[in-house]
Amino acid sequence: MFDMGLKNKRGEMGISQVLVGLFLLVIVIFAVTTMINYTKTSQFGPSLEKTSESFKTFFTTILTPLFSTLLNLNVVQESDQLLVVISFIMLAIILIATFDSVNIFGEDNKGKIVNIAVGILMSLIAVRYMPKNLWESLTAPTVALVPTMLVGLPFAVLVILSMKMKRPLGIKVLWLGYAVFMGYLVFFTDITLGVAKLIYGVFFALALIMFFFDATVRRFWHIEKNKLTLEDDLNKMNVKTRFHLRREIREWQRIISDSSSSDADVALAKSELKKASKKYGDVSAI
Repeated sequence: MFDMGLKNKRGEMGISQVLVGLFLLVIVIFAVTTMINYTKTSQFGPSLEKTSESFKTFFTTILTPLFSTLLNLNVVQESDQLLVVISFIMLAIILIATFDSVNIFGEDNKGKIVNIAVGILMSLIAVRYMPKNLWESLTAPTVALVPTMLVGLPFAVLVILSMKMKRPLGIKVLWLGYAVFMGYLVFFTDITLGVAKLIYGVFFALALIMFFFDATVRRFWHIEKNKLTLEDDLNKMNVKTRFHLRREIREWQRIISDSSSSDADVALAKSELKKASKKYGDVSAI
């Protein structure tokens, strides 16, 4: 997805690296600006609010005219226009990542270009014709259930999708889009419903955790998945196969413990036991 490799053959940076780098740069600039404002006011809350408004104005000035015609922003309230643009970007990232993970249009460069084109087109259609009250449900919710579903379902989809993707940098771009989306809802909207604000804050924190620690989460996911697969394989293994496997394991163990065994035989026995352990886990439980 978007040249998800760490580097291409010429050693140039891929788009994923650029996006992640820009995101981290924005976070640093946001933090520094907030601290500068804090030194002037000695109040963290107003400083954070002033920085948020400055960033919102800056990105609105740049992005809104660019996407105005494409996303039909004229029919959306001015306060929600930047949210529409961010939603389009996030949805495009999700769709392109989905197409890329299943190789629906092929694995060559031509297929990747089609992935990107179709993902952007579908996102454009989806956001352009999205019901206007949906944006109001996100920025001015009256009950907590609706916003929870609107941000929780994409989070669940991203978790499943990121577990299936193989490119680490592509996964970070995926969570980058969601983190930006949630960050906007937390810092750049005037939500009066306290519960909704808390919910958005929780999902924003989860997005950052997945962005920075996705490798750890994915490792745990795959370890547990492999355990379940192993248990299922052992349950399906018939009695006769178990008997022969146990006997083979005992023979390798005898070779290791036998003082007359040569070093080569011991090394081979240890290697075979290691293979069995990787495949079946605790060999003593077979």
